[in-house]
Amino acid sequence: MVNEIKKNLTNIVVVIGLISSIGVGFSKFAKMELRVNQLTEASKSIDIASVKLVESNRLAIETNGFAITDNSTDIAVIKEKLKTHGHNNDHVHDNSAIKILQKEIEVLKLEIQELKESSKNPLS
Repeated sequence: MVNEIKKNLTNIVVVIGLISSIGVGFSKFAKMELRVNQLTEASKSIDIASVKLVESNRLAIETNGFAITDNSTDIAVIKEKLKTHGHNNDHVHDNSAIKILQKEIEVLKLEIQELKESSKNPLS
């Protein structure tokens, strides 16, 4: 009987390895399925919260009700003051700050447009 076990030792090791790998596979699958269920439940709460947030802000986004005021008259007055600004005008001003602010305004306008578009899409 010992000789038969020695002859079949490789077969026994293969069967034991196969059984243990199947067990490990089922264990990993169960953990994976648990993670999927947890992520599904977590995403449901996040989706509901984000939908509520978008719904509450939809009117403000569509009507641009974020209290952005028209400052064109103030800007014109400031530009007039900057033309003379109390000293000699023999030098050239660096307009990089103005250019940076103009780009920031452009980016903000694009972000507002993106918010408007994403609020129209029910899948986002």
